[in-house]
Amino acid sequence: MGKSALYLSISNAITLVITMISAMLLSRFRTIEEYGTYSEILLTVSLATTIFCMGLPNTITYFYPRYTTKNEKNKFLNQYNTLTLLMTIVAGCVLLFLVPAIILYFKNDHIGSLKFALLVLPMTTVFINTRGNLLVSSNQSKKLLFHSIANSICLLLIILLTQLLNKDFMFYMKLYIIVEIVFFLLVEIEFYKLAGFKPTIDFEIIRKMLMYAIPIGLATAVGTVNKEFDKLIIGRLLDTESLAQYTNAAKEMPFAFIAASFTAVLLPRISQLMKEKRSVESIEIWKKTVDINFYIISLAVFPCILFSSQIISFLYSEKYLPGITVFRVYLLVVLWRCTYFGMILNCTGRTKMILQCSVASTIVNIVLNFVFFNIFGFNGPAYSTLISVMVVDVYQLIKSAKIVNIPFRFIFPWANLIKTIVFNLIIISLIALIFEFIIGVSVSDISLIQAIILSLFCVGIHLLIQGKRIYLLWKGMK
Repeated sequence: MGKSALYLSISNAITLVITMISAMLLSRFRTIEEYGTYSEILLTVSLATTIFCMGLPNTITYFYPRYTTKNEKNKFLNQYNTLTLLMTIVAGCVLLFLVPAIILYFKNDHIGSLKFALLVLPMTTVFINTRGNLLVSSNQSKKLLFHSIANSICLLLIILLTQLLNKDFMFYMKLYIIVEIVFFLLVEIEFYKLAGFKPTIDFEIIRKMLMYAIPIGLATAVGTVNKEFDKLIIGRLLDTESLAQYTNAAKEMPFAFIAASFTAVLLPRISQLMKEKRSVESIEIWKKTVDINFYIISLAVFPCILFSSQIISFLYSEKYLPGITVFRVYLLVVLWRCTYFGMILNCTGRTKMILQCSVASTIVNIVLNFVFFNIFGFNGPAYSTLISVMVVDVYQLIKSAKIVNIPFRFIFPWANLIKTIVFNLIIISLIALIFEFIIGVSVSDISLIQAIILSLFCVGIHLLIQGKRIYLLWKGMK
């Protein structure tokens, strides 16, 4: 299990880096309108696959290891393959039929010339995303590492090839679809190696799969709508260029992986303590991890807020600078990802309450999106996302406090978090004031190298003043 986790972590890390480089190049080499059209296609496909697949990809990791005989495993994989192929083909056909409506929604006629992407991408996207579950469940983590990196490199190379040959956006999209089809076929080859290819319909297996998948699918659908709704609003109420700028600005910086790692380790420990009725001890451990996570993430988030213009210009080019406020708001969203706020609810079996919170978060987000767009315009949906996340997470903390019978003010390290925020604000404010009134240069006008040096300076001051406290917390966690 340790090796599988290691290979998966390496695969995710390398893929993330290559994906970020690809986004950087695509943003620079294509016009804002072209990148906006690309974003609209991916957004539409993401929503369609979430709705039509109903959580099916999650069934592999649940059912495949539970079957004991080779025949049972093969039968399940063939049924999964058949059902998912059918569902994704239907999804593609529905999107093809809805092309006029999609064009009307986004007010973008260029989507009509890319209808082939809407037909093919639901199938290729779902199966490529299934690849990880299939290979990990069948103990082929090394192969997953190869597949993931090769896929990401190919997507990077077609961007460079299109630019090198001085070809247009349509040429790039055709290459993109070809790469997707190739890696879809590679996934099908893995299915064939494991179970052969025997299209089958077994209603008993389908019933079991759907009973498990539909609740997860509903939660995933709610989460996807919640995550993408702000982009849907921008795409509908503004233009394609605005959506391109918003989409890049709203990409969460990958700082919260630290909290995700802590959560993966902490969940079983908290569950065990809760089972043993040691709720006070579990809360204390959780509070320490939150304190550590928040502090580490803040070291990256606040300098990025200060030097947002340099980061956006470096990642996506100056033409995406209109999204600077959205970028900063989403940095605060990342800061809020310091933990899994449903930790106690999950560990005490209140999963229905977690789903209710997800639904409530989506409803709040949808309502606030419309309200804030009318008040703040382009930046409004980003404010809505931040507020809806905070409101629902605080609600989960209130419920968690009642479950473990602990006052709300003691369930979270509020005092330490506030101190960290205030300390960060003081540092970045002093730097901004020094540059503005003493040196006579705005921080937005300094070079990227200078911004990096000043960011490291901020981190150094932090570690000098609070490093010992965090080290002792970390040491205590061991």
